[in-house]
Amino acid sequence: MSRNKGIHIAKGKYIAFLDADDVWHESKISKQIDFMKKFDFKISHTSYEIINESNKVLSFRKARNFFVYEELLKSCDIGLSTVIIEKNIINDELNFTNLKTKEDFVLWLKILRSGLVIGALDEALSYWRKTKNSLSSSTLQKFKDGYSVYRTYMNYNPIKSLYLLFCLSLNYLVK
Repeated sequence: MSRNKGIHIAKGKYIAFLDADDVWHESKISKQIDFMKKFDFKISHTSYEIINESNKVLSFRKARNFFVYEELLKSCDIGLSTVIIEKNIINDELNFTNLKTKEDFVLWLKILRSGLVIGALDEALSYWRKTKNSLSSSTLQKFKDGYSVYRTYMNYNPIKSLYLLFCLSLNYLVK
């Protein structure tokens, strides 16, 4: 996977992610790294706004701290482009999976399962662009990958996997 390859060759202490159609506030990196240092977080995310193709704000996602993976299971509230992580966290066990739409969700769950806390900077420093043709807009792919998150990567039985997928989908619709 290209993200894992990029992380492997990266030379810095921190890794940040920016998908092609997303935007960062100009001070995102400095504010977020200062926040991480102040509170000794190895990984953090920020609040973000969802914008359309014309940069009109459609909605807002508030960042919150995650202490255990069960808090994130039913609603993936961490936007990939909001995350900064210390590079040394990523290894053979903690890396991106080979899913099309939920590869980051699996990583956040694994990180929380490993005992790390995901810190939240409640400031909108990222803008996630919702487009008609984006990969994340494919509902069928989201269902397929969402089920794989629970069944394959979290090793839950089929019933629990379907239940969690239902909760994840419901939370997505509510937002």
